[in-house]
Amino acid sequence: MSRLNIAVLTDRSALYVAPLLLETLKSGKIKFDKVYLRKKAVGGKEKSSLLSVLRQSGWNYFFFRALGLLKLKFTDWFQTVFLRRPVEERPCLGIDELCKRYDLPIAYIEDVNGKEFIDQIQARKIDVILCAFYSQILRSEIINAPLIGCLNVHPSLLPRFAGTNPVYWVLAEGEKEAGGTIHLIDEGIDTGPRIAQCKVTISASDTQHSLYLRIILRLSKVLRDVLIEIQNSGKIEFLEGDNSDRSYYSRPTPESFRMFRKSGRRFF
Repeated sequence: MSRLNIAVLTDRSALYVAPLLLETLKSGKIKFDKVYLRKKAVGGKEKSSLLSVLRQSGWNYFFFRALGLLKLKFTDWFQTVFLRRPVEERPCLGIDELCKRYDLPIAYIEDVNGKEFIDQIQARKIDVILCAFYSQILRSEIINAPLIGCLNVHPSLLPRFAGTNPVYWVLAEGEKEAGGTIHLIDEGIDTGPRIAQCKVTISASDTQHSLYLRIILRLSKVLRDVLIEIQNSGKIEFLEGDNSDRSYYSRPTPESFRMFRKSGRRFF
């Protein structure tokens, strides 16, 4: 078939979406139609979201994660301003900067399930919607809007560790192995048929960030190959397997964070 027409869905604050897309962009074989960023919640919605995290995960979780993220952002700023690191080598590259580097158009949306966005996807004859760290659940109307399907990138070896913050949870649960999955989106949460996976071994020195980044850098190459294969064949091939050993996790709890810290793990 001709070149895939791909729309990317992500959150502007997503930390790992830029390195995820990098290998596909560098290949020059796949072209993204547009990157759609979800508008950040403001006012009451933003305050409500913050309070929800504090209630479920606790102040310690929030404080240490925020502190680690601040350190990472400072490192990125220092290396950009003083060391002149290339875009592709930045430790905290934002999606805005990646789009500017590769001349990708950006659009902002409020509701991925709204009629306006669905009409736009159909009018632009989008073949594939690629969801990468997008925080809104897709309903059937948008799932069925692209010509081929909606793909999701999830940083765990599905069907295990479905749900929220899987890289944190594999460390909190003392797993020896982690990985990532590319799957077709259905109306469940991380339940669609799997297309490709990659595995990494967890080391004793891994932080959440170092493990996350290793998974994403491996997934970046897998994603590139999956998209090229779909473009060449015009169809999606699936892995064998079912969801019999599925596990699902929500936001971290204060107790899980105590165990996370006690085991020597850190965010960054």
